[in-house]
Formats: sequence, structure tokens, C-alpha cells
Amino acid sequence: MNGKILKYLDAILQFSVAGALLGVSMKVMHWPYATLVLICSSAIFALIYPIKFWFVKEKRTTDYLKLVLALFWGIGTLLTSLNVAYSSLINYITLGVFLIWFLFRGIEKNSGISSVLFILSVIFVGLGCIFRFLQWPGVPILFGIGILIGCLWVVIGLFSPKHKNKSEIDDIGKS
Repeated sequence: MNGKILKYLDAILQFSVAGALLGVSMKVMHWPYATLVLICSSAIFALIYPIKFWFVKEKRTTDYLKLVLALFWGIGTLLTSLNVAYSSLINYITLGVFLIWFLFRGIEKNSGISSVLFILSVIFVGLGCIFRFLQWPGVPILFGIGILIGCLWVVIGLFSPKHKNKSEIDDIGKS
């Protein structure tokens, strides 16, 4: 039963990340409803990830870091979208937690195409943001490629089997 619930929660989380990428692209392009897309996707992510964390039986150090990262990212994006004062502070904390998590986890060797697609999607959307700010041509193409790769990442993530990887740092969280 827990396996099915975790699979559905993972699918919802992946769609919310894809929605956040779409929302960022829409916001940079000044399209309507961009703030609504960002608010919905970050709120869904911030609400669903703790539920997923609760269903995980064996929690490791990286799981706790991902929980903090998910909460800070979701809340930070939500507050930034609503133009709340000092919301950038939460985004800096999110960046710090992400760097700590990345140092612990890194890019797994067995992660396959999924990690590559996610990184490419973020790179293309990020380049699209930079091109938009500098008012260079090619912004819609970069955003389109980034969103298509992000959608492909979601689809592949839904249908790929999950591999259990155990790292040495994960043993720290066990007591």
C-alpha cells in the first residue's frame, strides 16, 4: 500500500516541479497567470512533500535534508511570488540547504537519463531567463526546449523503476 501511495506522491511532486519551471518561464516572459502557476505549484510541493516524507519508513540524513529543502523552496517561492518582504532570505537559506544536500548526495552514477534531463531542463530555462533579462533573441526557443525537456523528465520519471541507492552519509541519520 505504501508503495502505491509513494508512487502517486512522487508523480504529484514531479508535476509540481514541472509546473514551477513553467511558471518561472511564464513570469520571465510576463505572461498572464504566471504568479498563479508558481503559487499553485510551490504550495502543492510544500504540502505534498512532508506527506511523502511521513510515508518513508527508513529515513536517512539525505531524507531530512530533502524535507528541509522542499519546505524552504516551496515556502520561499510562495512568499517571493506574493512579494512578501525579506522573502529572499528564505531563498538564500534554500540555496544553502541545497548545496549541503548536493555535497552529501551529488549526482548518482546509477541515476541514468533522469538526472541529465532535469539538469538540462534547468539549464535551458535558466539560459532563457538570462537571455530575457539581456533582451537577446531566442528566449522562446530556450524556454520551449527547457519546458519540453522538463516534461520528458516527468514522463520518464513516472515510468522508470526506482532504484535503492545507499550511501555512507545516510548512515549518520540512523540511530
